Amino acid sequence: MLLIRLLGNALCAAVAAFVVALVFLAGPARVHRPRGAAPRMREVAELTAASDRSTGGVPVSVLDVARGVPPVQIAALIQLGPGEHVSAVNDRVPASDLEVGALIAWQSRPGEFLDLTVASQAGERRVLVLLH
Repeated sequence: MLLIRLLGNALCAAVAAFVVALVFLAGPARVHRPRGAAPRMREVAELTAASDRSTGGVPVSVLDVARGVPPVQIAALIQLGPGEHVSAVNDRVPASDLEVGALIAWQSRPGEFLDLTVASQAGERRVLVLLH
């Protein structure tokens, strides 16, 4: 009985020492943000929106996708209204809805963007997907 109590106390002391070492001895965490990708994507979004407003073109929606979202889930994030479908991915016309999903997953790379054209009976609109 005394041996079990001694082992339990030793285990608690070891865990406490480990926590103290992690909290006090480890330096502060650093966040690495690559420079150049986000400002470039923001600039593309602003230029696209400005050019469409000035010419009376199609409306633009911007979808900002967080880092860590798997490419196969990006297509599910795009909100389509009734009767809407994606008619082009980066100006490439897909043959079917399955190819749309495949193109979106295949061309999704961190630091890049996707330019989607969404068509319906009412007209077209653009969706700019920013990938982090």
